Amino acid sequence: MTLFTSPKKAITANAVRDMAYHCQMLEAMGIVDRSVINIHVGGAYGDKKSALDRFRLNIKELPDFIKQRMTLENDDKTYTSEETLGVCENEGIPFVFDYHHFYANQADDADLDDILPRMISTWRRIGLKPKVHLSSPKSESAIRSHADYVDANFVLPLLERFRQWETDIDFMIEAKEKDRALLRLVEELSAIRGVKRLAGGVWKS
Repeated sequence: MTLFTSPKKAITANAVRDMAYHCQMLEAMGIVDRSVINIHVGGAYGDKKSALDRFRLNIKELPDFIKQRMTLENDDKTYTSEETLGVCENEGIPFVFDYHHFYANQADDADLDDILPRMISTWRRIGLKPKVHLSSPKSESAIRSHADYVDANFVLPLLERFRQWETDIDFMIEAKEKDRALLRLVEELSAIRGVKRLAGGVWKS
């Protein structure tokens, strides 16, 4: 795991090396200008405020050209969408919104109508489409676990919210059945009245 919240300098140094490696790989592939390196904020170490302060300090060790390619994602246990978005706004880092994680970790009672437009704004600096992770819980008793497929009824309220901002979004599927989950979700969404499938996985409502 790539950590910038650790009190140990060696772990921060490893995080910088890890980010540099991934950035070099993107450069070698010729896609660095249209790709990002997504990580989580990291551990809380029993004191979330101090950990966030360390993140802001430790991230300064990361060369700016690498930081320009990084994104942060809210997680399902520790850093909520509101907390992660706050870090992104302070550091000029695009925010990858994970809807499943938001559902599982709503300690701050964040409002989607507040979170989503702010999330979109964090992407304007690098000129890429905002990225959103889609998955659904395996069951009521295993809320944090990913289901094999994506429940269209679970994600539809989120998709409906995005209508009001008329912004192109890259939705990234996180499901055990991978491509099969994507194809099933596209078919289910395409069957909804008022939804038009443009090509492949591209659709609008």
